[in-house]
This record gives sequence, structure tokens and C-alpha cells, in this order.
Amino acid sequence: MRRDRLTFGMMVGIPLMQLVLFGFAINADPKQLPTAVLVADHGPQGRTLLHAIRNSGYFDFVRQVSSETEAQRALASGEVLFVVTIPESFTRDLLRGDRPVLLVEADATDPAATSNAIGSLQTLLASALDRDLKGPLSDLSASSGPVDLRIHALYNPERITQYNIVPGLMGIVLTLTMTLITGLAITRERERGTPRHIPIVALTAHAMKGDAERCLAAGMDAYLAKPLQPAELVAVMSKLVPDSMIDAARLLERVGGDKRALAEVARIFLADAPKRTREIRRAIANGDARALRGAAHTLKGAVSNFGADAAVEAAFELQKLGDRGEVARAPAALERLEAELKALRRELRRTLLSKPKRARPAKRARKPAASAGRKRRKG
Repeated sequence: MRRDRLTFGMMVGIPLMQLVLFGFAINADPKQLPTAVLVADHGPQGRTLLHAIRNSGYFDFVRQVSSETEAQRALASGEVLFVVTIPESFTRDLLRGDRPVLLVEADATDPAATSNAIGSLQTLLASALDRDLKGPLSDLSASSGPVDLRIHALYNPERITQYNIVPGLMGIVLTLTMTLITGLAITRERERGTPRHIPIVALTAHAMKGDAERCLAAGMDAYLAKPLQPAELVAVMSKLVPDSMIDAARLLERVGGDKRALAEVARIFLADAPKRTREIRRAIANGDARALRGAAHTLKGAVSNFGADAAVEAAFELQKLGDRGEVARAPAALERLEAELKALRRELRRTLLSKPKRARPAKRARKPAASAGRKRRKG
């Protein structure tokens, strides 16, 4: 870890960032929720209740509506989460001891965001009118409260929290699971010795000087910065994914630049591969797992000389089936291998064994033909 400081920094920094995020940034008790007010009675007790509701910190009066239709429109558009309605004759009914209704309509789409605010209303209303209900009015402070609080939960009347928790949780779980499985799959392929190299492109919002060098030094094959440009993506993909199955330049480098030696290796492979394929087919027919493993292993080594990753994987799959004794599953793997070998043979003949076309010699200029109108000599 001393040499890989970037990984060490990620191991320490990411948990700390998550700790701060989940411990402080995510608020399970939101306040200052947008609220609209519909006031049909402007008596002193109604004003007292509205001041108490505002001072609780949970409700932020952002607008005053003039009708129930306007209030429903504000809720439906998401402009407000609550509508507090003080009906007509609120003050008169309160002074008579009839327990007037205070209607609170709540957008219950996200119960976790509104449950604490709704829960605070009952306690708030029980003490909000203590100063107004003194002396002759003290009898109105009954044990059940002077006001009948009615809450209408809209859009999610049963206040089911799964509607909000499950989609967000699903996104987090899928993100973490896919990242984990990708890392395990790449590690497993390397541990098995599969020679196929999986190109990795760093896609990051960091575009400062030196970021590309750090990503490449960490083992990435290429680097792209956001916002992603289509032309840059096409250029990187064309570089990492070659058009040909084999890299002729790399193969030539392995044999010291000797084209004849490389062509001879290709000819030997083309002559030997059908024999190995017949051995595999014979082993499958006889149910001989040991012979299947040996023939597939030999063919895998021969194919790997040319860097044909898909054919190597197909042969390696047959080898693993032979190791596990699962000969019954081998025909499907053999079919895939034969398809890859057919493509490899075609590529070898085209790339390594095709004779270069000789340049044709320049044609000599022909003498101009005699004019058809030339008069013949008279005999």
C-alpha cells in the first residue's frame, strides 16, 4: 500500500465520506417543509394557531391560497407538501366549546419526510391556545383538546414507506452488487490464468493536470474525462478493440521479426489443429474426460501462440469440463471452439500466409494504328 497511495487513499477516504454522508448530510427529520394556508376565519385564535404551527420549525408558509381548488393544485404540482385550512366560523365554534375542525392536507407520497411534522401537530395544538383560553374560557381546554385536528393523507393514504424506500435501496444494492461482481469476475479470470486481457477505461469527472497520468499508472488502458465526447469514445474504443483477431505486429516481434518463421508456425498450426479437434470429438464420443482435458489443453496452448483470446477461452472451457468430468456438456463448447478456429484459420491465411501481389509491369505504349481513311496504293 505504500507504493499504491491512490488505492490507500480510496480505502481511507471513501469510508470517511460515507460516514459523514450517512451521519450528518442525510436528515431523517426534515424541517421547513413548504406549506400553504387557506384561511376562511381571521379570528385571533386562528392566527394564534398559525403562528404556533409556523414557529414549530416543521412548516414554512410559502403561500396563501384562496380556494380549495387552488390548494389541491398546489399539492398536485408539488409546490407545497401541506395545506392548513381554518374553516369559517372557527372562532365562534371554538368559543362555544364545539371543538372546531382544523384540516391539514398532507402529501403522503414520502411518509418518512412528513411523519414527524404531522406527529408534532397534536402536541402543538394542545398547548397553542393556553394563553387565549384563560379565565371564563378555561373550561374549553378539555382533555381531548379544544380543536379537532383532522389530517388527510393524499396520494398514499396508508402511508406505505416501501414505495419510497425500495426504489432508492434497489439502486444502491444493484450498484454495489454489480461493482463487487465485476471485481470478483476480473480477479477470478486472472487467478485461473485466462490470458485474455480485459481493457479498462477510466471515466472520471477529474480533468485536472496529471489525472490522466495517475489513472494510466494505476493500470488503466485509457482515460476519458466528463463530459464524454462521442468522438473521443470512438477513438479510444477503436484503439483498444482491434479489427483483426490477431496482432500480426506483436506475433512478428515474438519471433524476432522473421516473417518466414512466423508463417511456418502458422502452417504447422493449420495442419495440426484439425487433428486435435478430431481427438476432442473422439473423447466426447467415448466419454473420456481425461483425453478431453489433454487434447483441449494442447489445443489451447497452440491457439494462445497467436493471441486469439476467444478461441483460447473456448478451448479452456473444454479443458475445465474435462477436469470436472462433465463430458455431457462438451458438445456445445466444442461447437463454439470450432467456430472460433474457423475464424482463426481464415485470419491466419489472410494475414500471415497471403502472398503479396506483385506490381504489374507498366504497359508499353502502342503505336498509333494506321488511319482507316488512308488510301491504298493502286496495283
